[in-house]
Amino acid sequence: MKNEKIHTDINIYLVRHGEAANSWAEALDSPLSELGNQQAKAVSGCFGETPLSIVSSPMLRAKQTAAPLSQIWNVSVKIDDCFIEIPSDSEERDRKKWLQQIFKQKWNMVNSQIWDWREKAFEALLCKKSDTIIFTHFMLINASNK
Repeated sequence: MKNEKIHTDINIYLVRHGEAANSWAEALDSPLSELGNQQAKAVSGCFGETPLSIVSSPMLRAKQTAAPLSQIWNVSVKIDDCFIEIPSDSEERDRKKWLQQIFKQKWNMVNSQIWDWREKAFEALLCKKSDTIIFTHFMLINASNK
């Protein structure tokens, strides 16, 4: 048997998108606000000069937050559905109330759609083979809590 390295230390940086122009209750795929654009530029200065892999949720606000760092490093952003916003089957007018109810639940109490979303994200994280910055959403960053 070859002397193989069994475990490699990988750094995964989960970055919440900048402030959106609209709340999630108002618009599912809102662009960044002016403040959000400033935040995206500011976060691009937090990771040094050595390019890392950049991954983003397919949602506009996450992609826009990743863009300044991608441009500075001259690397492309890989879009990955595994890091998308929490799935909701609620109508737009009910989304805020629905999310507040989810906050109160333990993960083992959520429906299968949300459980599967969380598990898919965790599996994708475990598959990373190099240091990676992932631009994503509040609920996904906090998915390991509770």
